[in-house]
Amino acid sequence: MSNRPIHQIIEGRKLITAAPDMLVSDAAKLMRREQIGAVIVVSDGYHIYRVKAMLVSIGLEVYGSPRRERNNALHDWWNYFRQAVGYMLWRTGVPV
Repeated sequence: MSNRPIHQIIEGRKLITAAPDMLVSDAAKLMRREQIGAVIVVSDGYHIYRVKAMLVSIGLEVYGSPRRERNNALHDWWNYFRQAVGYMLWRTGVPV
């Protein structure tokens, strides 16, 4: 999967759709370069908190829209655990 974003202009507004495997830091650089000050993050509910915190920390206005979750307790637990670890690493300065 390519991590190249798709640029579009819709009703006079810039729309950049980032690939799911694009790093948040790369997306943030792209948004700064394109002078985009607000973003809507659409992702699994367990990603939303970490991604929003990372983007808010660089001064973007961030809105989250979690997509529908699966009903699998073990899968959910593992994903929440991964995101908690990722968030803690990011907060301590480790690039994620």
